[in-house]
Amino acid sequence: MSFFGKCIDELSLWIDFPIEKEDKGCTLVLDHTLEVRIEPFQGHEEGILVAIPLVALPEGVFRDQVFESALYCNSRSWVKEGKFGFSRANGSLILFEVVPAAECSGEYLADLLESMSKHARDWIQNLRAGHTAPPFVLDLKDAKKQNPDEKCR
Repeated sequence: MSFFGKCIDELSLWIDFPIEKEDKGCTLVLDHTLEVRIEPFQGHEEGILVAIPLVALPEGVFRDQVFESALYCNSRSWVKEGKFGFSRANGSLILFEVVPAAECSGEYLADLLESMSKHARDWIQNLRAGHTAPPFVLDLKDAKKQNPDEKCR
């Protein structure tokens, strides 16, 4: 069995839910609302990519402001629930994480899914309400603008 297959089988045991593997990965739907894509990742090292599409963002000022907030989060070390990217395929902001093979286990993936799904839901709720990010991100960005000499955390 492949590295990816073993990790997904372990994850299935940890979340107590059967996961059907496809050739290029698998898709989970958490709580009937949140779609999570898990795929093998082959970069400079082997790993697993976990990606959650958040919301489609049409071109315009709002999307630019959302990107600014997402990039702000990507630059902060305290954000542990993944990084943000953009999918041109579906025009969506995505939250993703690449888990190196050395760190990959069913328990690790289950914990990651839990923290990423909470983070994703927070962003989805705020974006659908017309905000460019959750309030804590906007508050931190505003504080940084008021104190530009403050070092990044």
